[in-house]
Parts: sequence; structure tokens; C-alpha cells
Amino acid sequence: MLYNEGDETAPGGNGLDNLPRCHARSAGRTPQKRVADHGCLGLGHMMRVTGQRRDPLATTSWGEAQEHREYLRSLMGHCGAEEGMEALAATLRARGEHPYVIPVGGSNAIGVFGYVAATLELVGQLVAQGEAARWLYYANGLRGTQAGLALGARLYGASYGVRGVAVSGGDETKRLRAVQIADEAAALLGTTVRVTAADLSNDDDQIGPGYGIATPACLEAIALLARHEAIFLDPDYSAKSMAGLIADIRAGALDPDEPVVFLHTGGTPALFAHAETLAASAGVEGA
Repeated sequence: MLYNEGDETAPGGNGLDNLPRCHARSAGRTPQKRVADHGCLGLGHMMRVTGQRRDPLATTSWGEAQEHREYLRSLMGHCGAEEGMEALAATLRARGEHPYVIPVGGSNAIGVFGYVAATLELVGQLVAQGEAARWLYYANGLRGTQAGLALGARLYGASYGVRGVAVSGGDETKRLRAVQIADEAAALLGTTVRVTAADLSNDDDQIGPGYGIATPACLEAIALLARHEAIFLDPDYSAKSMAGLIADIRAGALDPDEPVVFLHTGGTPALFAHAETLAASAGVEGA
């Protein structure tokens, strides 16, 4: 998102943001931080709020989720459904404003620069420590993360392959989108390096019933890391990617002598939305 924010200032526009669900990773940052960022940059802010919670076990009820959305709408404006984003942008342009449309998760050529830069930092750290990681595991959603990590790995000669663990379906379409975003980013960087579909490894086994729905494997991953490493994972993203890593270890797919990198992509606030589910899985009463 930071690179999108920097790019927003180019046309001197208003930020037209996109918030996919009330418990998405960007949502935890967007309501407060995004508006503050836009204010510092001299930009207005409009947000599209969509989606609904599909986890019937979560403590956040449908009514509470609706109240949360209504609060966001009243605070920052409501832009309707996703197909209305460009229409709204056209309306704003017609009245002399300069909207900058940010896709869900910042998944575009500009947005992925963050993970390209992060790859350079990671590769440098591994070299400094004399390590050659075999794989990098991460949560795979709309594929902006995948595009940035795959492009970064190709650009900087990373020793590892990027292993995405999907949190939602649609791999065939999303894989094509990741290649497109990565190639557009590469063109902006002025490099001839390109990402192909063969560079994109994706594990669909941890999705479960759907996005945002906690699975037994991801609940186990949350408990395992919290108890043994004091690291908090969220049920929507990082716990499912850790569940994929754990599954590969148990299946013998990874050599115990080869280092593996796990990328924690955030989302910790989602733990509060799954409090009852987490408490029940841990055998805690009265939570």
C-alpha cells in the first residue's frame, strides 16, 4: 500500500481505496492509518466496503459486522460494489477531481514493489548469514504478494523458490493475474526479467470451506506457534500458510537440513474476530 500511496500523489488526486472485508489484512490498517496517511499527503479518501463474514463460529455476528461497515461508510464514504469502482472514479473525474483507484490489497504493478524491495532485503540477510534457503512460504490471496515475491526472486537471484499457500480459490485465473502484474511491474522497473506461470508454486490444500473460515489445521498452527514461539498468526492468512508448511514437513517434502523462510504477512487483528473459535479449539471456557 505504501507504494500506492506514493503514486497517488502524482496526479494530485483523491485516494479511492478498496476494503474487501471487515477482517481483511488491509482493513486493520486502513480505517485509521490510511486516512491519516492521505491527510498528510493532502489527499481525500473514499472507501468501498464489501463482502460478508462467512464463518458462523466467529464471535463477530452478522449484525456486528454490519455495524462495523456502517461506521466505516459514515466515516469515509461508501463506493458500492467492485464493478462500481471505475464508474465512481469517472463521476469524480467529471466533477474535476482526480481519483486514484487502489485495487483490493494493492494488487497492481505499483503495489507489488514493496515485496520486490523486501526480497532484496531478505536475500541480503541470507547472504550475510551464509544461508541458502530452499523455499519461502507465504499466504496467497489475490496474488499481488505472489507477483512481487516471484519477480523479486528472479531479479535478485534468490536461492529459494516461492511457495504460496492459497487462502481462497480461483488459482487458474489468479495465476494469470500474478504473471501479468509481475510483468507490468518489471516493465516499470526497466528490467527484461519476466515471471512465468512455471515460477509460481501454489498449494490449494489449506483453503478449507473458504476465505476467512478457520480450519482445524490453521487453528493447530496458531496454537503451535503461540505456545512455542510467542508468534501470533491469524486464521485468514498466516495460519493457513503455516499449516501448509507444517503439512509439507510432515509429508517429508522438505529436507530438515535445508533452511526455509516463512513470511508472516500480518493480519493479527483477525484473531479477535475468531475469539470463540480459538478459545473452543484451545479448550478454554468462558472466553
